[in-house]
Amino acid sequence: MGNKLTNAVLRRIRAREVDSPALSFNVASCTQKEMSRRTFVREAQFSDFTDVSALGKRQGQGPDSIENWERLWRSNPAIRDGKAPARIGWVLEASEEVVGFLGGIPLLYEYKGKTLRAVSPWSQPIAPRVTC
Repeated sequence: MGNKLTNAVLRRIRAREVDSPALSFNVASCTQKEMSRRTFVREAQFSDFTDVSALGKRQGQGPDSIENWERLWRSNPAIRDGKAPARIGWVLEASEEVVGFLGGIPLLYEYKGKTLRAVSPWSQPIAPRVTC
């Protein structure tokens, strides 16, 4: 799972390079081995809030708050019963810096009398600068 997600994110970053030639980096010149050594995906933790929030601001997503994260991933009715893990999402790290985030909001739906669990993607900033 991690390799597929990492490769998808890196393809998106590389596509930005083509769209924005003024940027001062060249991800395409990195070998896959170099990228996999320094770039990886891991599950987001509550302690990632500061880095993820700063990344979102830099990418124009506006401010976030620790109270919002508290509401989404600790007080959310979809996870309070303990039947589903409270996964915040995934972060992409490069050289020990958070350079991407894909959050997921746990949701509950009711269909024909049954409660269904779902996750909706939320806040997907990816930094335009990833270097080898």
